Amino acid sequence: MTSSIDAISRRGFLSAVTATGLGVVTAGSGVSAGANTDGSWPQPGATAGKTSWLQGGAGPTGELTTSWNVGETRDGSKTEIGAVVNGTVYAADSALRAYDAADGAERWSVKATVPQSAYGDSMRADIAVPTVVNDIVLAPVRIGNENETVHTTIVAVEADSGAKRWQLGVDSQKTFSSLTAHGDSVFCCGPARSGSNQSYVYRIDAQGSAILWQAPIDLDTPGQNTILVADGRVFVAETEGVRAIDAPSGKVLWDALPDVNARDVAAVWNDTLIVWEAAYPGSTLIALDVITGTELWKTAYGGETIVAVEAIDDERVYLSMNNATTIIALDRLDGSELWREPLPETPATDTRAPAGQVPTAGLARVGSRLYAGGSMLDPTDGTVASVTAISRPEIGELELAAVVDKRCYFHGGSIHVLESVDAPAHTDDPTVTRNETTPDSGSDNTKPNSATTDNRSPPERTGTTPTTSTEGGGFGLLGGAVALVLAGWRRRSS
Repeated sequence: MTSSIDAISRRGFLSAVTATGLGVVTAGSGVSAGANTDGSWPQPGATAGKTSWLQGGAGPTGELTTSWNVGETRDGSKTEIGAVVNGTVYAADSALRAYDAADGAERWSVKATVPQSAYGDSMRADIAVPTVVNDIVLAPVRIGNENETVHTTIVAVEADSGAKRWQLGVDSQKTFSSLTAHGDSVFCCGPARSGSNQSYVYRIDAQGSAILWQAPIDLDTPGQNTILVADGRVFVAETEGVRAIDAPSGKVLWDALPDVNARDVAAVWNDTLIVWEAAYPGSTLIALDVITGTELWKTAYGGETIVAVEAIDDERVYLSMNNATTIIALDRLDGSELWREPLPETPATDTRAPAGQVPTAGLARVGSRLYAGGSMLDPTDGTVASVTAISRPEIGELELAAVVDKRCYFHGGSIHVLESVDAPAHTDDPTVTRNETTPDSGSDNTKPNSATTDNRSPPERTGTTPTTSTEGGGFGLLGGAVALVLAGWRRRSS
């Protein structure tokens, strides 16, 4: 069943809480209400601290095979997986979508549309990566063209159906950042709702869009920043320095690194906040005490070396170096380097059976393994346990997004999911074989000289899953009287 409501007025779209229309197509059941179970991946980075570490999670081991895949979007937009919760994958491309985690069947999709009467034909609506809070899926939306942003909003839809819950937006050239979920709230950076040039950190009630508090910050591009939440504190990098804010009240607790161009707060766990400072040449990581903001240690990389913080656990901080060609583990307590491991290169292609390519981007620390792209490593010393290559034409764009319930989820030009070869078979899945010379997990510090390969290009899913029509309202705008009539209509929209 498709439901849509046509745009009525510009004023309705600009309301702080806007009743909106949307095109929604449902297919099957979605996630159930309630708190996420241990091992779920409810948001980018897995946790509110962006640790990419699931203490209670389970990842695949040994040889991997393709479980399912969804091909490139028709308009060529990038696909981003934000969450994998209770058997459902939540992703965004040109629409917000929910897929069955077991077989990739699309459960529903919600497409944003632009009110042409307000913004003109040149504008488009771009949906960013989603976050899940209990039974709600939330995502930022930007309206604009390649050169200009004219409106930004946060939309919320029902996780089981894609039905609209609420929308919060403002006319601005700035955008909302990705959403960090903690408890029943989401935190983000964004523009002033008054229309001024000030930027704010917001705490928003995920159930009903109420702004619980807003705290001003010195930031010109709030949409590009990351919000971390841990130990009752919200952490954000400003134009210069880092700020800690009390999560319940919005009160500023401390400011640190006033002379540092802290490009982002990268991850936080236990008592350690990792700040990433990027400067040419090189990059620097600075660890701060979460309670006081005191500097704990600093590790710098010079020359042409660029590192990015990918994950953190009790003992180590994991970095990718130089476009994810190498993984580095630092001691969480003092920043010293514990190990460094180049990721296996893609093997030469055999024209009779293309070996595919090995993804290297993306990292997750789940169970007893460190998952780095298509490679599995021992987190204690970096030993490579197994490698998987995938034959996909858009493989160069694939990045590991999540590891949940013994599956590895990749996104980019498409969605591609890997699972262990001993998992329940899917009759339409291609077989992945392993070269006999690839060492097993018992080999010490030995790099594989051949990758696990997917010898056939996986078939595109065709099926009859309905998709949202681009005709009709999409995230159509409602104003004035219509908003009042629909105030009790509890549906979510992205």
